Amino acid sequence: LEIWDVGLFVCLLYVAVMVPYASGFGQLEELVQACTLNGDLFFTIRFVADVCVDAFFIVDIILNFHIARWSLVLDGQPHWELIDDLPAIRARYLR
Repeated sequence: LEIWDVGLFVCLLYVAVMVPYASGFGQLEELVQACTLNGDLFFTIRFVADVCVDAFFIVDIILNFHIARWSLVLDGQPHWELIDDLPAIRARYLR
């Protein structure tokens, strides 16, 4: 799970750097050429990296909908409780 968190952190860093770069310097026509993989090498690599990061985020969302979580229960004596009921996991994630 720690490796997954490191991967998520790397993807977030990539987005934090590339979104402002693309907003300030990106040109739509060059990105469209990169989609055909016949354009500039930098834009082709950026396009492939963007697709990989998007896929990583989609998989992360799907996993978060299905992975049990520990929750601190404060009723009476505080204790940790494993929430493994799928509807409860989804409700907690959507909160």
